[in-house]
Amino acid sequence: MKELQQLQPLQPSYVQEHVSYYHRITTLRVVLFLVIIMSGFVSGCGSTEPTLISVEDRQIRTGVSENPTEEMTASKEDFNPAVEDTTEVTTGTAISYVDVCGAVNNPGVYALPTGSRVYEAIELAGGFTKEASRDSCNQAECVTDGEQIKILTMTEATIVQAEEVRSQAEAEQAEAGIVNINTAQVSQLITLPGIGNSRAEDIIAYRNANGAFQKIEDILQVTGIKEGIYLKLKDKITVS
Repeated sequence: MKELQQLQPLQPSYVQEHVSYYHRITTLRVVLFLVIIMSGFVSGCGSTEPTLISVEDRQIRTGVSENPTEEMTASKEDFNPAVEDTTEVTTGTAISYVDVCGAVNNPGVYALPTGSRVYEAIELAGGFTKEASRDSCNQAECVTDGEQIKILTMTEATIVQAEEVRSQAEAEQAEAGIVNINTAQVSQLITLPGIGNSRAEDIIAYRNANGAFQKIEDILQVTGIKEGIYLKLKDKITVS
């Protein structure tokens, strides 16, 4: 009881002083808190200019093309690696292979664009040799795939030309009913008046033994052919 009696009651001025102190501390804390919040807001919104990003930068960052059509086209090409090869085949030049032989410097098979001329094939084969007959082919003619171009020598060309002349003459003679007794076979000889199979074989035997007839009168040298027969056929035979 003595101790309770010794406690002195708090003075009103002391209480008011401590309450005022706590108010100031609380107010200061609130102000500091608000300052911190406002500082963060100002620093985040301080720049009012927008950041510009180019189309290229956006494509790099996002991987998305500005043009959807280009993206679709690129995707088709990525998944179709054979497009380039197909284009080359479609737009490529057609090729013809020709065999150039005979009197050329480098005979062989050569590939040329379709529509090329014979002279171009000859040039690929090294050109004509010295013995070549340049007139033995039509150099302006178009080549065809799989064709053989044979260049004749001058000697070969002469023989071929003579054969062609002979063949043409025989054709004309046959049309006129004339028989060349130097080349005719049994089937042709028996078409002559007075000549049967036996006489035809005699004519061929004489020709084989003595060589070609030099003139139509020489047929009288064949066994069995007399003047009468000769007079019947002399206008229907020839030796050239």
